[in-house]
Amino acid sequence: MMNSQKQEALDFIHTLPESATTLDILESLLVKQQIEKGLADVESGRIITHDELKTRLGQWRQSNGH
Repeated sequence: MMNSQKQEALDFIHTLPESATTLDILESLLVKQQIEKGLADVESGRIITHDELKTRLGQWRQSNGH
């Protein structure tokens, strides 16, 4: 059976040290979520190269007169 998001969060929290504060827990959960989102983006091809980013930023800056 697949774990619910709540259960996954609880399992993750249990891996943190006993000394973890509420802020530590929240920050750790946020970082975990961001990493998982990034990995999903990579898996689905929603990424661009560093060079493409530089090109797009350059185009954006020129179009806004900066």
